[in-house]
Formats: sequence, C-alpha cells, structure tokens
Amino acid sequence: MGKIDKYVTFVKDHVAIQQKLAKKYEDTPYRKGQHLESAKGFADLADFLAEIQKKGTGDVSYLNRGDSPLKRLHLTFEDIQDLSEENLKELNITEAERQDLVVEHLIAQNGGIYSLDKIMVDLYRQTKEFPKRGTITSRLYRMVGKGMIYNVPGKKGVYSTFEMTEQEAKKLFGNFEGESEDAGATSEVTPSPPKPSQPQPSRSGLATSKYLNSTATPARRI
Repeated sequence: MGKIDKYVTFVKDHVAIQQKLAKKYEDTPYRKGQHLESAKGFADLADFLAEIQKKGTGDVSYLNRGDSPLKRLHLTFEDIQDLSEENLKELNITEAERQDLVVEHLIAQNGGIYSLDKIMVDLYRQTKEFPKRGTITSRLYRMVGKGMIYNVPGKKGVYSTFEMTEQEAKKLFGNFEGESEDAGATSEVTPSPPKPSQPQPSRSGLATSKYLNSTATPARRI
C-alpha cells in the first residue's frame, strides 16, 4: 500500500496549492472559482484513494457499481458476508435475497458487466451444482425490477451493475445483435453528376454542330 500513501500525499499537496492560488486571486472571481473547483476535484480524488487504501485492492467490486439513489439503497454481498446468522435474521434477509446479493456481487467483481452464461458457470463453480437457466433468468429479471442490476441495452442476456444508455452500450460493444457490420454507416449513394458531353468528330473531321442537321437556311451576311 506504499504507493497509495505516496499518491494520497501528492494529491493532498495539490489541494493545498489550489487553495493558495484561490486566495491569491481573491479579487478575480473567475480565476478564484477555477482554482477552488480544481481543489475540490483533487480533494475528491484524495478521498477516493483513501477509500481504496481502507478497503484494500483484493476485491474491487465496489468500484464497478452505479451511484444512483436506488442502487445505493440496496445492501451488497460485502455488507453481509461477515455477519452472523443472528445478524442476518435481524436484517430480515431471506435466502433468496442472499442469493440475489451473490449474483450482483459476481457481476460487480467482473467489471460490472457480465453475461447470463458467465453467471451460470460461476455459480456452478461455487456450488458444484449447475443452475437451471430458467431459474437464473427469473432471478435476474426480479433483480432488474428491484434496481439491483440493469439490462445492457441491445445485448440480450447481458447485465450490469450500473445504468448505460444505448449509445454507451454501442460504444462499448459495437453494433447490436442483428445489425450488419456496416449498419448505420451506409447511406444513400449520391449519383455523380453526368459528365459534359464532348463533341463527336464528324466524318469530315469537323466538330459536329447542332446546326448541321438543321433544315433552317443560314442567314446571309449583308
């Protein structure tokens, strides 16, 4: 953890520097505001590094979760894993709810995005009993309804511990299922303008004129 100590000290030094600069430009509201904003950003980073230092780097599940108000209301597997059965009874956590927390933790442990198949394989490795697909699908459906996890837009059977927009999902995964590789990239081809016609040489070697085949009598010069 020595490196984190070093980084925390480095970031805190920058907080102090930005605060001093804000005082220096007390009479310039815009510059003062910019330095105060930078100081707040560095302070938030210092708190984040301190949180990592406190929790350790063995389990990074907490880093891969969304921060929506509904998401923050739910317990996590980390919250209950060291509680006694007596404690769990006081929390009124059922066995089904405990399994929900295990599944959510699996997704968070693996970057916050995981597929149904991967979840099933990981559960098998934990319990040595392969889960029924329908049972896990129903569980995931209920968890989505409770706001514990989210469907990844456009990716069937893929779930996340944070919300994503369609554009974010496309940026992460590329084209959605069923789309061709060039879907959305192709557009109607605009026809090239016709090339101007070139005069064709006549048999006599002269350029063909629109008047050559005309029956009109050419006007005389006077």
